[in-house]
Amino acid sequence: MVRRGNGIDRAVPYLCEGEARIRRTLAAAGTEAVLDAALAAIRSGTGVREGLDGVHDALRRAGHAKGLYGELRGAEPVSPASSFPGLGRPAQARAAVYACPGGRCRRLELGKDAMPAPVCAVDGGPMRLSGTGTGSGAGS
Repeated sequence: MVRRGNGIDRAVPYLCEGEARIRRTLAAAGTEAVLDAALAAIRSGTGVREGLDGVHDALRRAGHAKGLYGELRGAEPVSPASSFPGLGRPAQARAAVYACPGGRCRRLELGKDAMPAPVCAVDGGPMRLSGTGTGSGAGS
């Protein structure tokens, strides 16, 4: 098993955002259950490392050379300022920032106030509106 440091703080948002793609890969290999187990571990807060390691190993066995942690090598932690240039500065159009609804990870999605919220793969519900690109409006 390959372990790349702690990595949980970056692996959880990566897993959430790429859940559909990861699920397709694992389903084709007949190992989709490890993804469901990892998502359950993230929801409960117990066995998260083991769940993520299981997804990593299953991806590697399915032919995904980088697995889960390999995709994160050299990645910087997600922050609103680095992920969305111009965030916090006056802008022409209002941009909404959606965050993990359970506060389990640092996944952020940029969207418009009127659009439907992106879905959290861990909770299965909408991500929460956490602010706007103009510093005004709902959630700021």
